[in-house]
Amino acid sequence: MRVSPWVDLTCSGVSYATKAAADPIVLRESVAEMAAMYAGAGDGKAPLVSPLYRDLRGLPPLLLQVGSDEVLLDEALGLGERAKVAGKDVTVEEWPAMVHYVALVSGDARRRRHGCRHDRPLREESLWQRSLTASC
Repeated sequence: MRVSPWVDLTCSGVSYATKAAADPIVLRESVAEMAAMYAGAGDGKAPLVSPLYRDLRGLPPLLLQVGSDEVLLDEALGLGERAKVAGKDVTVEEWPAMVHYVALVSGDARRRRHGCRHDRPLREESLWQRSLTASC
Protein backbone atom coordinates (compact mmCIF):
# COMPACT_ATOMS: atom_id res chain seq x y z
CA MET A 1 0.00 0.00 0.00
CA ARG A 2 1.24 3.44 -0.86
CA VAL A 3 -0.56 6.29 0.85
CA SER A 4 -0.06 9.59 -0.94
CA PRO A 5 3.07 8.38 -2.72
CA TRP A 6 5.82 10.87 -3.49
CA VAL A 7 7.31 9.26 -6.59
CA ASP A 8 8.37 12.16 -8.83
CA LEU A 9 11.22 14.18 -7.37
CA THR A 10 11.04 16.64 -10.28
CA CYS A 11 7.92 18.04 -8.59
CA SER A 12 6.45 18.62 -12.04
CA GLY A 13 2.86 17.50 -11.50
CA VAL A 14 0.20 20.08 -12.29
CA SER A 15 -1.52 19.29 -8.98
CA TYR A 16 1.30 21.09 -7.14
CA ALA A 17 -0.31 24.29 -8.47
CA THR A 18 -3.96 23.30 -8.78
CA LYS A 19 -4.22 21.78 -5.27
CA ALA A 20 -1.87 24.12 -3.37
CA ALA A 21 -4.67 26.15 -1.80
CA ALA A 22 -6.51 23.01 -0.64
CA ASP A 23 -3.52 21.08 0.76
CA PRO A 24 -2.10 22.69 3.90
CA ILE A 25 0.29 19.81 4.58
CA VAL A 26 2.51 19.50 1.51
CA LEU A 27 4.16 22.60 0.09
CA ARG A 28 5.90 22.47 -3.28
CA GLU A 29 8.84 24.50 -1.96
CA SER A 30 9.43 22.05 0.90
CA VAL A 31 9.11 19.04 -1.39
CA ALA A 32 11.54 20.59 -3.91
CA GLU A 33 14.02 21.20 -1.06
CA MET A 34 13.77 17.59 0.08
CA ALA A 35 14.16 16.40 -3.51
CA ALA A 36 17.31 18.48 -3.92
CA MET A 37 18.75 17.09 -0.67
CA TYR A 38 18.02 13.54 -1.81
CA ALA A 39 19.03 13.75 -5.46
CA GLY A 40 21.80 16.32 -5.15
CA ALA A 41 23.00 17.28 -8.61
CA GLY A 42 21.55 14.07 -10.05
CA ASP A 43 18.75 13.84 -12.58
CA GLY A 44 15.35 14.05 -10.87
CA LYS A 45 13.93 11.70 -13.51
CA ALA A 46 16.53 8.99 -12.89
CA PRO A 47 14.66 5.74 -12.13
CA LEU A 48 16.51 5.22 -8.84
CA VAL A 49 15.59 8.76 -7.77
CA SER A 50 11.96 8.97 -8.91
CA PRO A 51 10.06 5.67 -8.95
CA LEU A 52 7.51 7.17 -11.35
CA TYR A 53 10.12 6.86 -14.11
CA ARG A 54 11.33 3.33 -13.37
CA ASP A 55 10.42 0.03 -14.94
CA LEU A 56 7.42 -1.12 -12.90
CA ARG A 57 7.12 -4.66 -14.27
CA GLY A 58 8.73 -6.35 -11.23
CA LEU A 59 6.42 -4.81 -8.64
CA PRO A 60 3.85 -6.77 -6.62
CA PRO A 61 0.18 -5.73 -6.72
CA LEU A 62 -0.28 -2.09 -5.72
CA LEU A 63 -2.88 -0.26 -3.66
CA LEU A 64 -2.48 3.51 -4.01
CA GLN A 65 -4.54 5.82 -1.83
CA VAL A 66 -4.56 9.55 -2.50
CA GLY A 67 -6.71 12.50 -1.57
CA SER A 68 -8.43 14.45 -4.33
CA ASP A 69 -7.27 17.70 -2.71
CA GLU A 70 -3.58 16.96 -2.25
CA VAL A 71 -0.66 18.22 -4.28
CA LEU A 72 0.67 14.67 -4.79
CA LEU A 73 -2.51 13.65 -6.64
CA ASP A 74 -0.87 13.67 -10.09
CA GLU A 75 1.99 11.48 -8.85
CA ALA A 76 -0.33 8.81 -7.46
CA LEU A 77 -2.53 8.82 -10.56
CA GLY A 78 0.53 8.77 -12.82
CA LEU A 79 2.05 5.84 -10.93
CA GLY A 80 -1.24 3.96 -11.14
CA GLU A 81 -1.48 4.56 -14.88
CA ARG A 82 2.13 3.54 -15.51
CA ALA A 83 1.65 0.39 -13.41
CA LYS A 84 -1.43 -0.57 -15.47
CA VAL A 85 0.50 -0.03 -18.70
CA ALA A 86 3.24 -2.30 -17.27
CA GLY A 87 0.61 -5.00 -16.71
CA LYS A 88 0.52 -4.72 -12.93
CA ASP A 89 -2.49 -5.38 -10.72
CA VAL A 90 -3.12 -1.90 -9.33
CA THR A 91 -5.94 -0.27 -7.42
CA VAL A 92 -6.04 3.52 -7.12
CA GLU A 93 -8.39 4.94 -4.51
CA GLU A 94 -8.92 8.69 -4.83
CA TRP A 95 -10.54 9.90 -1.64
CA PRO A 96 -12.79 12.94 -2.18
CA ALA A 97 -11.99 16.17 -0.36
CA MET A 98 -8.98 14.66 1.43
CA VAL A 99 -5.41 15.92 1.65
CA HIS A 100 -2.06 14.21 2.25
CA TYR A 101 -2.10 10.90 4.19
CA VAL A 102 -5.75 10.35 3.35
CA ALA A 103 -6.76 7.57 5.72
CA LEU A 104 -4.41 8.59 8.50
CA VAL A 105 -5.68 12.16 8.88
CA SER A 106 -9.33 11.39 8.34
CA GLY A 107 -11.54 12.38 11.26
CA ASP A 108 -13.70 9.41 10.33
CA ALA A 109 -12.42 6.33 12.16
CA ARG A 110 -14.17 4.07 9.63
CA ARG A 111 -12.10 5.62 6.82
CA ARG A 112 -8.88 5.11 8.80
CA ARG A 113 -9.70 1.46 9.45
CA HIS A 114 -10.67 0.91 5.81
CA GLY A 115 -7.47 2.50 4.58
CA CYS A 116 -5.26 0.48 6.90
CA ARG A 117 -7.08 -2.85 6.52
CA HIS A 118 -7.70 -2.67 2.79
CA ASP A 119 -4.04 -3.31 2.04
CA ARG A 120 -3.84 -6.54 4.10
CA PRO A 121 -4.78 -8.91 1.23
CA LEU A 122 -2.21 -7.22 -1.02
CA ARG A 123 0.50 -7.52 1.64
CA GLU A 124 -0.32 -11.17 2.29
CA GLU A 125 -0.42 -12.00 -1.43
CA SER A 126 2.89 -10.26 -1.98
CA LEU A 127 4.55 -12.12 0.92
CA TRP A 128 3.10 -15.41 -0.34
CA GLN A 129 4.43 -14.78 -3.85
CA ARG A 130 7.87 -13.86 -2.48
CA SER A 131 8.03 -17.03 -0.39
CA LEU A 132 7.21 -19.14 -3.47
CA THR A 133 9.87 -17.38 -5.51
CA ALA A 134 12.44 -17.74 -2.73
CA SER A 135 11.82 -21.49 -2.44
CA CYS A 136 12.33 -22.15 -6.16
